[in-house]
Amino acid sequence: MKWMHLTVELVTGFMLLFLIVKVAGKKLIHQISPFTFISALVLGELLGNALYDDHIHLWYIIYSNHYGERYYCLSNT
Repeated sequence: MKWMHLTVELVTGFMLLFLIVKVAGKKLIHQISPFTFISALVLGELLGNALYDDHIHLWYIIYSNHYGERYYCLSNT
């Protein structure tokens, strides 16, 4: 159940951030793509929370890093 909850949070958060940056980001961000910006924010937040939260174990961090792998695969297509 925790894995499903984490997956839902990751996907929902990414989609919401993507929509926000897509709408407002064209005027603010010209040099990087919205996908790159969101991925940097999300991965930084995941790592930051994992470092300071005692309830987050290594497996959650490894699972969340699959998000980075998806970014790499999608950005190279």
